[in-house]
Amino acid sequence: MGTPAAGRPLSAAAVVGRSPTLKEPKLVGGALFWLEQRPHEQGRTTLMTRWLDASPAQAVELTPAPWNLRSRVHEYGGGVYAVNAQDLVFVHDGDRCLWHLERKGEAVAFRRLTAPAPEAACRNFADGLIDPWRQRWLGVMESGGHDQLVGVPLTGGEPAVLRDCADFGGYACLSPSGRQLAWLEWQQPAMPWERNTLWLAQLNP
Repeated sequence: MGTPAAGRPLSAAAVVGRSPTLKEPKLVGGALFWLEQRPHEQGRTTLMTRWLDASPAQAVELTPAPWNLRSRVHEYGGGVYAVNAQDLVFVHDGDRCLWHLERKGEAVAFRRLTAPAPEAACRNFADGLIDPWRQRWLGVMESGGHDQLVGVPLTGGEPAVLRDCADFGGYACLSPSGRQLAWLEWQQPAMPWERNTLWLAQLNP
């Protein structure tokens, strides 16, 4: 590609380029998962996987079009999928809901976990993890302009609020035993890397 003339603005196509952007790599049980944002598909983001001992050509797309994995929490977004050995949950940009993906051999089944919110009560999800001890997704739900830590059953249902953050929260992490949950909170006007607080909670059954 030639160098643009001085003073001439770059086109969006030139800035974005033609190569996919790879994001959020995760290694689970010998399999690698990652997000692939594709400029040639209007920026659609899909979820890919392959076994570590397989060749790159053997990568499998788990969420073909029209699936588009994206979070819109505060318009900045955040982590859009969580995976463990049994379950995979992701945020679909089409309805901003949480979806469960189940793999049975070569077959893939999708199941919506949260119902679409009324337009007047828009809510967004991000930055989640799977709590295998209680069979739920734990993560951030933006509602009413601030964040809540919520749990959503892997069978589906309304989010249960675990913590009302003063402004923003995220980066939740479960202890290896599943008995403790840690997360960060921060308040306006600070960004999380400027000033935050670390919280720790005991989880009961």
